[in-house]
Amino acid sequence: DIERLPADYDTLLKRHVALHRELFMRVELDLGGREKNRNLPNEKLVNEANHGQAMNALMERMFDFGRYALICSSGTKGMPANLQGIWNGEYGPPWAADYHNDINIQMNYFQALPGNMAEITLPYFDYYESMLDDFRANAKNTYGCRGILATGSGTTHGLADPSWSCWTAGAGWLAQLFYDYWLYTGDRDFLKKRAVPFMREVALFYEDFLVEGEDGQYVFSPSISPENVPANKKSFCTINATMDIAVARELLSNLCEACELLGIESAGVARWHKMLAKLPPYLINEDGAMKEWSHPDFEDNYEHRHMSHLYPVFSGLEVTREKKPELFAACRVAMAKKMSEFEYPCCWSYVLAASTLARLEQGEEALNALEIIARGYTLPNLFTTLWLYHRRPPMYQFEAASGLPAAIMEMLLYSEPGMIKLLPALPKAWPTGQIKGLRARGGFEVDIHWENSKLTKTIIRSLLGNTCKIRYGKKMVELKTETGKSYRLDDTLQCM
Repeated sequence: DIERLPADYDTLLKRHVALHRELFMRVELDLGGREKNRNLPNEKLVNEANHGQAMNALMERMFDFGRYALICSSGTKGMPANLQGIWNGEYGPPWAADYHNDINIQMNYFQALPGNMAEITLPYFDYYESMLDDFRANAKNTYGCRGILATGSGTTHGLADPSWSCWTAGAGWLAQLFYDYWLYTGDRDFLKKRAVPFMREVALFYEDFLVEGEDGQYVFSPSISPENVPANKKSFCTINATMDIAVARELLSNLCEACELLGIESAGVARWHKMLAKLPPYLINEDGAMKEWSHPDFEDNYEHRHMSHLYPVFSGLEVTREKKPELFAACRVAMAKKMSEFEYPCCWSYVLAASTLARLEQGEEALNALEIIARGYTLPNLFTTLWLYHRRPPMYQFEAASGLPAAIMEMLLYSEPGMIKLLPALPKAWPTGQIKGLRARGGFEVDIHWENSKLTKTIIRSLLGNTCKIRYGKKMVELKTETGKSYRLDDTLQCM
């Protein structure tokens, strides 16, 4: 095959551009990078940023690179993007270049839907639907439960540590993208034939796995908060990890909402609503931080590279300033503790931190996390390393490069059904810029322009004709839309 290719760079480049350009050009980002820096080759641009210059131009390019990398690694059919993308150079790659279900595969695709590339999520759905029989066997053989159990690691090397069988949130987290696809696209056929069946399998597992405690609330046991251990127990397997509760709440809530919309599963909806009422509450510790385990026996360990207990903020949609202000404040405290006490963080830890901080509307802190990646984890070819790049040999891992664009998107646009927030976490270092082509839940395409750190205008194109509240700072309007129409709003959110 290689020998048949024309040995001409321009011809090969033209062929390659045709494969990705349409998807790639749907979103354009301008963070005010200087033109002279934008024209630098990668290695010089990275070097300039490492010396305190050209950071905005580097962020623009890393945003573009991450989108390009996901398009090349996933496409619209075939296998989804794995731990190494398609660029691994070793016959024995780290983790066998497989799929990990406890952050890695999810982060690979965080950018896809808001980044206007819904088509490239299709291999993800195909792959995990193909694993359903194996996931059912996991649930039956491990716990005697119906439904599905997706453990932390993927398919090529099984359970490296048998304690991973105690992690029960994997399938629920995988289901999040199924439901999000519906929220972004409005594809009712997908919701009925693919999202609901997958979510129903997860719900069946919870029906059999969860047991009531003496207080009538469900107990998650065994339970894991990937990949952390309590400060006082040193046990991977625990009880009532906050993430387990959050994923179950999200899954059951989304399933009820979907089935009610479709007019199906009335008996199931009744059961699942009763289950939701029995889920244990989140707890706040003596530091004022969201507890990682909703159980009095387990103390928080802020040093770890994961921040799984903040799932209700990101990548979930449950906790926001408006909906749950007390928990929102507690999650801010938890993030501050985490960022000050990190030990041996991975590159993707800072991507997850930036995304979470963006949801917490802390733009300066989010940008600081991204700049740590640029200065310490980015190679001259823009690949990101798992550990700080001066450690040898450098270990390439894909999800940080693919996840970084999502973090930038979160800083500039937040969406949930019925709500869009503009520039929720804009840092001072990006005083002037624009982003075009982002997608928002509810079926909207959004362009945002700002100058002097203030919104100047936004253009919202309605793809489904839904009504949505638009918020910028303390201003909020309700926008009633018609399918196919565009709406130009000024800095006061008034139609222009």
